[in-house]
Amino acid sequence: MTKLPTTLTLVLVVQLGLAAALYWAGTSEVKEEEPLLAALERVDKLLISDADQKTTLSRSNDEWTIEQLDNLPADAARITEALDRVGDVSLGFPVTTTSSAHERFEVADDDHQRHLEIYADNDTLGSVFLGSSPGFRQLHLRRDGEDEVYAVEMNVYDYPSDPEQWLDKQLLAIDAITQIEGEDYTLQLKDEKWTLSSGEDVNIETVEDLVSAIGGLRINGTGEPLSGEELKEVEVIVTRDGEPVMFKFQSAGADYRVSRSDLGSVFSLSQYEFGRIAELGLADIRVDKVSEASGEGDYGSSVLDKLMPDLQSEETDFPQVPLAPADG
Repeated sequence: MTKLPTTLTLVLVVQLGLAAALYWAGTSEVKEEEPLLAALERVDKLLISDADQKTTLSRSNDEWTIEQLDNLPADAARITEALDRVGDVSLGFPVTTTSSAHERFEVADDDHQRHLEIYADNDTLGSVFLGSSPGFRQLHLRRDGEDEVYAVEMNVYDYPSDPEQWLDKQLLAIDAITQIEGEDYTLQLKDEKWTLSSGEDVNIETVEDLVSAIGGLRINGTGEPLSGEELKEVEVIVTRDGEPVMFKFQSAGADYRVSRSDLGSVFSLSQYEFGRIAELGLADIRVDKVSEASGEGDYGSSVLDKLMPDLQSEETDFPQVPLAPADG
């Protein structure tokens, strides 16, 4: 009678041992991570879309443009950063392998936060859906045509579908300037020195700020021309390499616009950027001889400075004036 329980106990121990061995063998397997995409240096087209918008970025001769904005220049540095982040992604174990979970992780074909398509020479290098976030700077990702969903280190906000977000905000900036013509002045660079065509002396600091403002001009995005009773317009012609380019600035209330003669678009800009260029005139640029002679409003200090040596060189005894007795 004791032999049967012993045999059953032995069988149970063997079964438990086999189950444990199989379990540890399965969990000890390490899935080798694979890169999400390769050969990103060949990329010449990038499509980013969601349910509302789409951006098409294309590269030609190392210059990126935006199809939806009449092929205006794109921010090449931002595109490079976005592609580098994709290149750094490696896929480990999936969080799910069932298609029924795609909507829950927002990576379904018809329900996703972003659809990212990457091309090189008309060949598709990759097509992925970006979805919900399981943690800080993480998101769920699914490759098009596959069921597996992965949690990867990416941020969906680094891939906006709005074309304006990819616009090169300094596309109007001009450097190596040799001449600037405003409403009432003409500045010329001669022998590395800025001069007024009228022969008047210039305020070097103001002129350098103006040149810097044109060389670093930043826009906010595209816009429509302004109109109305409050409309004010200023034209500034800038010459570089012998080629003149005309900037047209507009203001109306709290709105500001700028366009450039070699581009067919109008752009919005801040009041600060507008004022640095459009609000400068001859009175700001030239040296005011009257103010310069009078010490630019620091007359009192100038007079005291001239008098101080005389006062310090003489020991002057001032008469003592008796104080009147206080009443009461």
